[in-house]
Amino acid sequence: MNCSISESKVLLFFVLVLVPSLIFSDIALEVKEKAGVNRINEMVHNGIPVSRLSNLVDISDLSIIDKSGNPVNAQFEVLSRWGGGKFGKNPIQWLLVTFPASVSANSSAKYILKSGSHSNTGPKLKLTEDQNNIIVNTGTAKFIISKKSFNIFEEASLLKPTEQKLLGGADGKASIRVDNKPLMNASAPSEITIEHQGDLFVTIKVAGCFTNPAYANIPWQYIARYSFYAGSPTAVIDFYYGFPGHKNGVSRYEVYGWSELIKVKNVKLIFPLNISDPISGSVTGEKNEFLSESLSSNKDVSLKQHLRQKMTAPPVYTMSCGTSIHKGTFAEMPMVAISGSNGGVGMTIQKMKFYEPQSI
Repeated sequence: MNCSISESKVLLFFVLVLVPSLIFSDIALEVKEKAGVNRINEMVHNGIPVSRLSNLVDISDLSIIDKSGNPVNAQFEVLSRWGGGKFGKNPIQWLLVTFPASVSANSSAKYILKSGSHSNTGPKLKLTEDQNNIIVNTGTAKFIISKKSFNIFEEASLLKPTEQKLLGGADGKASIRVDNKPLMNASAPSEITIEHQGDLFVTIKVAGCFTNPAYANIPWQYIARYSFYAGSPTAVIDFYYGFPGHKNGVSRYEVYGWSELIKVKNVKLIFPLNISDPISGSVTGEKNEFLSESLSSNKDVSLKQHLRQKMTAPPVYTMSCGTSIHKGTFAEMPMVAISGSNGGVGMTIQKMKFYEPQSI
């Protein structure tokens, strides 16, 4: 799930060409835009394989330039080395590269990964933490993740022109319901790990369990990975839930019949909003299909990809905003947004059309 303050982002795509040699050679990177939107300095990141013959050992002597030869802000991280592990002096096998790219709609832009030192001159991420929270400042927004409870965000604020809290608080939560069992809510995190950290890109892993186990007193588990980018008001959340056991309590994961299956009825992430009147909403499900309307206190904005009883049946999504309703087939470009006098919040679900049912 993407949670964006004031604007939305769509991931871009890498195409790369490798030329192995006895020394590190330039690697051509091609960033493609496929959503039909002009991109200006939007952050992209991807893993890049490196030939062992390149003998690349140290990331401090790497840089990225655009097609005109101008240096580009970049972040590099070793993912693995030939012979195993991330650390040591063996040649790098996989390299994680992050940099801001500018690409015209439905077009591509070329960049080059090359040897040579670099220094970042643009916006930089700032990550701080105390015993209660982790605070990420992207330069345009501030996100606070609680260590004491899993409320999605303790706070999400827009920083410019003045700081405005738009989202977060004690009422935020994650919940899951299976079969006809009582609701299970996510408890406080048992693990918080900063998996990637640099000037341009940060990923934070938050993991824990759900309360009120449905079966065999075995808690369901959750993992949320938050990614943030320098200069961007967008947070990307990858949320995972799972059951590390069997409904009968035995120590096996195999299922041998319909009676052993567990039906997940719903999983919810709730984000309390702090939007000031007058409030308006907007929603889109696919290209050229858009609803926008002022929202009164008893109206809402939503997008739902419905569950088909048979996969041979036509797909259906419904989007509504205030009194307006529209139906379509696949929600290929899902986005729901609410704005007020103090700012706005937009949310999307990646690949929403591939999993039914889903809703925002």
